[in-house]
Amino acid sequence: MASGVVMPLMTIVFGQLRGPFQKYCLGSIPDSYFYHRLRQLTLYFVYPGTGQFITLYIAVVGFMYTAEHATQKLQEQCLAAILRRNIARIDNLGAREIFTNTTANMDLALLGISEKVTLCASIRLKGGITRLFRFQEGTRFNHLVAVV
Repeated sequence: MASGVVMPLMTIVFGQLRGPFQKYCLGSIPDSYFYHRLRQLTLYFVYPGTGQFITLYIAVVGFMYTAEHATQKLQEQCLAAILRRNIARIDNLGAREIFTNTTANMDLALLGISEKVTLCASIRLKGGITRLFRFQEGTRFNHLVAVV
């Protein structure tokens, strides 16, 4: 979730890079100030990006571990239910086919739990933070967010 907070901030820092470049090209600021400001804003861009990567990695790994555990338990319960209900179905289809179908279904559940939940939560948080900044910035930022 914390990784979703960083993305709008990185967009604002990236937008602030425009000013020093414009002033440097026009010759209105000295070289030393330009390089100082460039280094400063680059660090403001790199550190949150690294933090975003680390938090997203931890979230994805955590959800994947949880999803693996939940899927394994669900698959055990599903196979136990199949064995309790209709043992004759195993004779008609074969144990391999039933196990393969169950495994395929559990793989879909695993993908839904592990990766999609993390990414959807991160995207929702990014949208909320972007809307928050939209009210604090000028009208140019409002138009940019409206397009995105």
